[in-house]
Amino acid sequence: SLLEYARPSTIKKALNERFHEKFPRVQLTLSKLRSLKNDMLDVSRDERLCLDLGAVALAYVYFEKMILLGKINKSNRKYLAAVCLLLAAKFSDATREVKDVIDVLVEKFRLSRKALLAAEVPVLVSLQFTLLVPESQVVPHYNSLMSQAFA
Repeated sequence: SLLEYARPSTIKKALNERFHEKFPRVQLTLSKLRSLKNDMLDVSRDERLCLDLGAVALAYVYFEKMILLGKINKSNRKYLAAVCLLLAAKFSDATREVKDVIDVLVEKFRLSRKALLAAEVPVLVSLQFTLLVPESQVVPHYNSLMSQAFA
């Protein structure tokens, strides 16, 4: 064989270690962050929500900004993921009932409605109220989501 076999767990551990070296302020592993992004995608596909992939890509941008700012930890990770989806849904689709979005997020992420709503303003402040992000930040996520959808 040309390539040496490596167990998936070994590869995962090495990726997590490399990620931690590059981003020491981030308190979660790369695999946990990827898992959260997958959860965000799964929630967006709920029949009551049906967010388009552009909104999900926008939520990913917000989420990654929160990660890079060092705002995410084990206790708030689901709240931040849900708030990023909520903000993206509000920003990208003004016709959607916000109450319906909140209901789905509370149910799917198993969160307190009150705590979810309380987390929204701190996230907005951390993002400096900049919900309109350059297309160059959204397109890579969108392309990745599109390739997953048609794979």
